[in-house]
Amino acid sequence: MINTHSARTAILQAYSVDMQGNSDFTPIITGGRASSVHKIANRYEAGIIIAAVEKQELLRHWLLWAYGPAHFAALGSNQTGSIILVSRNCDIDWKSMRDAVRKRTEALIYCHMDNYRALAITGARKYRKPAHFCVAVARLTGGQLTLDASNYRRDYGYLEQMVHDACEALDRRGLGPVAVTLPRIEQLQGVA
Repeated sequence: MINTHSARTAILQAYSVDMQGNSDFTPIITGGRASSVHKIANRYEAGIIIAAVEKQELLRHWLLWAYGPAHFAALGSNQTGSIILVSRNCDIDWKSMRDAVRKRTEALIYCHMDNYRALAITGARKYRKPAHFCVAVARLTGGQLTLDASNYRRDYGYLEQMVHDACEALDRRGLGPVAVTLPRIEQLQGVA
């Protein structure tokens, strides 16, 4: 049964249906087995959500990266597609940047995106201090890029709000079509 509490949760559950040992989360909670009819109903509900996500072409990369199961967030196509979408929505003069600054900026954009996703899903940020971002960039780039934490706010402080706003804009565009399907799911479940 797809939880219709939010479009974010529905995306996670819909794409998780076939990834679980069981077809939904009910057996985990109740300890019982789902019937074949229940499994088919779950897949049908998931299909409605998945269709709403897949119709969105490029935005689907954002939705799967931000709200899909970890497997989908780890896919290079979803990561790259999401970074491109967020970067396009940020007012950054990429052409005037030196190569090293551009690479650091791209890595920080990804870290801020990761922060946005964590905040949307768990209600808490993953990185809160400049030192956290410095460690994250080093980890993300295999130690090839480093940041100076003492100059972080001056050099990169502008990115946080810019990336947050870009992510919110993508959510408004992408989650809406998924949210529209939730009443249909509730109707199928007999809730509405």
